[in-house]
Amino acid sequence: MTGNSVAPLSDGFLVTIPMTENNLGSFLVFLAGKHAGTVYKWTQQEGFHEITGAKLAGNNGIAVSPDEK
Repeated sequence: MTGNSVAPLSDGFLVTIPMTENNLGSFLVFLAGKHAGTVYKWTQQEGFHEITGAKLAGNNGIAVSPDEK
């Protein structure tokens, strides 16, 4: 995975989003405006894991709201 953006959370965890996965197929899906990127959360215990329901098209940048929801 190539992380596009990282945002810190108060509990020390990080989230990152690649615009596409590292393959041509997902890049073509991205160009078509379909969901090609995913939001991941990283923890020391689990490493990276996908956040359910967070697939996006052309995601570029990430921010954490004050309530971290």
